[in-house]
Amino acid sequence: MMAFEVSSRVLLFVRIFVHDGRSTTDQRRLMETPSMPGTPLQLRNFIGGEFVDARGEEMMDLLSPVSTKVVAKAPMSVQADVDAAYVAAEQGFAEWGQVTPAQRQQALLKFADAIEDHADDLVRLDAQNTGKPWALTASEEVPPMVDQLRFGRF
Repeated sequence: MMAFEVSSRVLLFVRIFVHDGRSTTDQRRLMETPSMPGTPLQLRNFIGGEFVDARGEEMMDLLSPVSTKVVAKAPMSVQADVDAAYVAAEQGFAEWGQVTPAQRQQALLKFADAIEDHADDLVRLDAQNTGKPWALTASEEVPPMVDQLRFGRF
């Protein structure tokens, strides 16, 4: 598994679409527990390349900045969750350090392809999360992100 300092949403796409090659439907199944249409998503922690339940019971409501409706419920991770994530990140960092520059370049190019292939999903999630207009997010967030991955200095 690749360990980068990126948002959990982007890391999700690295793991699912680059590493596993799963479909958007599979990604959504992993990201949330089943819910009825119109009910908030039930998010889980992503630790060590897998979705896991938080060890604590408390959940936090994630509100739409547009409607103030609850769109998701996220776990309030406890120290044990943070410790497990830290150990997994250390292992990922060690593995990533053994990868050749050419392999890193190929992984980042696949990541850029996955972002482009799933841009609508990313834009929808970001617009829902931030309230930023769809067109603005699509033009100001996705293209620079892809450019950074494709043409950045590694």
